[in-house]
Amino acid sequence: MYSDQHNTIENPTSLPSSTYFQEYYLQDENRVQKLLDILFDPHQPLPEIIQKYLTIIKSYLSGRQSFEGFCKELQKYDNSILCGCVWTNSTISYRCRTCAINPCMSLCSDCFYAGNHDKHDTNMFRSIGGGVCDCGDIEVMNSNGFCKSHGPNRIPNESIPLKLIQSSQIILPRLLLIYYVVFFVVSITAECCICQSKDDQNPLGLVVRLSDSGVLGIREVSSTSDNYLPLSIDDNNKSSSNYPLICCDANLKRNDKKYLSTDKQLEESNRTCAQFYEEKIRTMLEMFTEESVSESMTISWRTGIIINSCGHSMHLSCYKEYFKSHTKKTASENDPHIEFKCPMCRQKSNGLIYTPQIDKQIESNENLIETVSNLIEKNIKICISPLIAEWLTNFIEKIYLMVNKNYRTIDKQIKQPSDDILALFLISILRFNLENDILIRDTPFIDSPIINRKSCFCELFYICNLKYPYLLNHSHILLWHRIATGHMNTKLNNNEQTVPLLLSDSVVLLLRIMLSLPYLITKELYRVIVQVLFNLTYIQALFTIISEMNKTEQEIWSRISVDKTKNNISEYLRMISLKLFQSNFNSNIDNTKISSFESINALIRERCGNFIKIAALIQHYLYQSITWWIPDHHLHFDHLSKNLIKELQLYNNDEPYWFSNDSLSIINNWLDEVLILDKQQSILKIIHAIPVFHSPQFIELPTCYSDLFRSCNHRRCSYCQELIIEPILCLICGIVYSQERTKKQCCDQQTRFIQEHLLLCSGNLNISININSTKTLIQREKRYTYWISLYLDQHGEEDLNLRRGRILYLDRDRLRLLYSAWISSNLDQLINRWSTDPFDF
Repeated sequence: MYSDQHNTIENPTSLPSSTYFQEYYLQDENRVQKLLDILFDPHQPLPEIIQKYLTIIKSYLSGRQSFEGFCKELQKYDNSILCGCVWTNSTISYRCRTCAINPCMSLCSDCFYAGNHDKHDTNMFRSIGGGVCDCGDIEVMNSNGFCKSHGPNRIPNESIPLKLIQSSQIILPRLLLIYYVVFFVVSITAECCICQSKDDQNPLGLVVRLSDSGVLGIREVSSTSDNYLPLSIDDNNKSSSNYPLICCDANLKRNDKKYLSTDKQLEESNRTCAQFYEEKIRTMLEMFTEESVSESMTISWRTGIIINSCGHSMHLSCYKEYFKSHTKKTASENDPHIEFKCPMCRQKSNGLIYTPQIDKQIESNENLIETVSNLIEKNIKICISPLIAEWLTNFIEKIYLMVNKNYRTIDKQIKQPSDDILALFLISILRFNLENDILIRDTPFIDSPIINRKSCFCELFYICNLKYPYLLNHSHILLWHRIATGHMNTKLNNNEQTVPLLLSDSVVLLLRIMLSLPYLITKELYRVIVQVLFNLTYIQALFTIISEMNKTEQEIWSRISVDKTKNNISEYLRMISLKLFQSNFNSNIDNTKISSFESINALIRERCGNFIKIAALIQHYLYQSITWWIPDHHLHFDHLSKNLIKELQLYNNDEPYWFSNDSLSIINNWLDEVLILDKQQSILKIIHAIPVFHSPQFIELPTCYSDLFRSCNHRRCSYCQELIIEPILCLICGIVYSQERTKKQCCDQQTRFIQEHLLLCSGNLNISININSTKTLIQREKRYTYWISLYLDQHGEEDLNLRRGRILYLDRDRLRLLYSAWISSNLDQLINRWSTDPFDF
């Protein structure tokens, strides 16, 4: 009887009845979630959802009874101490001056008549301004006047039946999630938080915090952590090279450049994101010019700048006066280390970013490709006032000075950066902030309250968009024609050492094209640009898959017949396989494993996933918010990818859509750019698919503190073999080392190691535990602070320095909060003050 109605849920206009929902859908969680995905479609505006489905939502919540009856039934199980009944104006309420502690107390009619107010000084009045019932509040009235349902001595009601609220527990969280996201992302007309003015003549900016982060660089391919603790003293006597938890061994540091360059056998699963991109850039620099590499890749993966805001705005003139009054007279606005507190919320900040005022988007004609080409060739430069121009220049200089240039693989070693280096820097900063945002969204079990700051990508993109046109050298015009139409430049050959499109980073190309266009193009034009770059990303993924095959596999795929039921993938497969087979471009692996169309499609979706996320995130910030894609709401990759493609509205779903009639000629030109090169092994190294990097994790800490103390105590320095007096455990990489400023320093190598560890572990950031005191140390460059202990006794209390000798257990909530703040680069929200004094444990 249920089969026919079950088949109709794919149609949103035919939803199941309340009875059918209670009896059939609630019995299967996957089934009910599928229905809720249709009911709360993220692609529909919230008012439209409420208007269409409010009646059916109420019926699902109430079951077989009316919604009003359902609400009255729930009130019978109210076990709250306070009544809290709220009324609006023109409502009859009561007051008892005999029971009142506060003369403004008031009671609702139910609590008044149920309470003991006989022969009391009472009165009934009409509440004009509204109010709330104070029954049960011992600070407002005497407990003798409480009704039997409220107050500390109330008669508790029965526990609420699970069947009554079963549907509410499933539906209400989804509905509240939509409400939260909609109201959280709604843009409100900004005004200065100092002068409370909205003067358009006075430039307005967001109060921001610029913070350096190294979290992206230490992401690893493997999703399982290798950092564990040897939990017996016998384990500590074994060679430290066998354990990730080591003592002062600089040869095994996670991000040691010298170690990486000499170890040619580094396992793929242990490679970090920074190592992967640095190795790829080094290989590309051996084959291509530095200018060409800088136009096809991004840098600063080890450490970058994250820009976020508390959401409050200030006029530039108000900001300058406020900055002078709250900092030293010698302080410079461009100094990133000079901090101030937001005048409104008192959060730590160190900058003001310009808020763009966009009047009108650029109109497009019927030929969208031609419109984009014309805009790129015109190289339109927006005119702004000298005051704003100086402001933007100073802001770019500020973030440029904050980036640690020691890790830059491409660096011309000049004080004033050239145009190509500055253009590379702007692209890298945008990419870094986008990747950091995706990292936060992809990290499961992250604490939502700690990531409540507003992303400033829209403002940052506007600043880069104003500066970027002045740095162009007309190479972007040829780049667009090569991608969109397959146009080949006669100068593009092996002697010119130009990076081919199939070896370039498609995300970088997307940002280059976007920055070379005026701010802000229409969403329709952006959709065209994303589709053109998606075509390239798709062929890149297919090219890497076929290049990883051996010669036998390539020969088999080159002979397949074109299957129209497989869309165009069979045609692309045959063409690319034949081209690589004829050029003897393969992996030289003997084992033969013929893949299916389904497995190749799955690999293509996986390798296009990062580009899809970046493109959707840009659309989210610049055009239309994606309300359902939020942190702490982890989605499966296939489900996420399918929904993001739907948000991007790609022309042919997840297949290439060509704006040219001769798509095979475009692909052939892209292949010729690669196959004309000589060094096949180096090319195979470059085209190696970008792996999926997983969120970095803290080391696995034992539940009981005694296990941690036993594993880290009695350790010796690997340099001088002296016993470590004050062992400190790094939560990021698992290294145990001695406190730098202890009274008895074992050796000079130990001091140098500590300094190198702070620099290389997580971008000048160290989060560690002092084993002897249980204190949590957070250190950034030369500043440090102490945070609450991660280990508590059974009563939830700390035992600093182990003075009481209590058994301590790991507090998972505190650990999760610290981890979330580290991942999201929001550690400053946990810290009241930084110290520059010498350490004193």
